[in-house]
Amino acid sequence: MNLQDAYNKLNTLNENDEQYLILLQNIEQAFENVIKSQPSNINFLLKRNEFRVKYAQKMSIRRPRILVGEINNDVYPNFHTIELLLVADIVSISSVNHMCDRIDRINYNNLREGMPEIISRLPEGYKPDFF
Repeated sequence: MNLQDAYNKLNTLNENDEQYLILLQNIEQAFENVIKSQPSNINFLLKRNEFRVKYAQKMSIRRPRILVGEINNDVYPNFHTIELLLVADIVSISSVNHMCDRIDRINYNNLREGMPEIISRLPEGYKPDFF
């Protein structure tokens, strides 16, 4: 089963299914193996990041979690965060509604919203270690 098929199957399983956690860990390890062989593949870095952010509380490999400010406002990832994607799970914020359909990207209004509102919209189980 390839990585995409495994991910699709995971989305059909109930969290209480005994296969769920095994499949989740297999996908996590598969992403690590792909990144080791292709560390400059930005698409895989982003897919792994989305996966790890979405299932943050279930990950067996612990990595730093970082909430990144507007250094990625217009472009995500950029030269500030590409290297971070290799070693950390990132959620970035943006005041520009660009790429905000991603689980690892939060759009906010910088005139009306502050950190409490942004924190309240983080994906379930994702608690940043660094801001």
